[in-house]
Amino acid sequence: MTCRVTALESVTVIAGTFEAYRIECYDKRRAPMVETGSTLTTWYAPSVPGLVKTVNHEDPVQNNELAQFGIR
Repeated sequence: MTCRVTALESVTVIAGTFEAYRIECYDKRRAPMVETGSTLTTWYAPSVPGLVKTVNHEDPVQNNELAQFGIR
């Protein structure tokens, strides 16, 4: 997997709006004579444990976002 930080931006999810790093990733897989993979965009906010949001551009069923944040 190859990733790079492309921006620091506000991202809004169910749990609120966060200043987060936008990280673009390409996950490459090789099979005989074929290269496949997926492109992911994730947002990481240092104030939140884990990722705030993930978008899988090839398989949207794997998308997710933070729904709650705080003390339980």
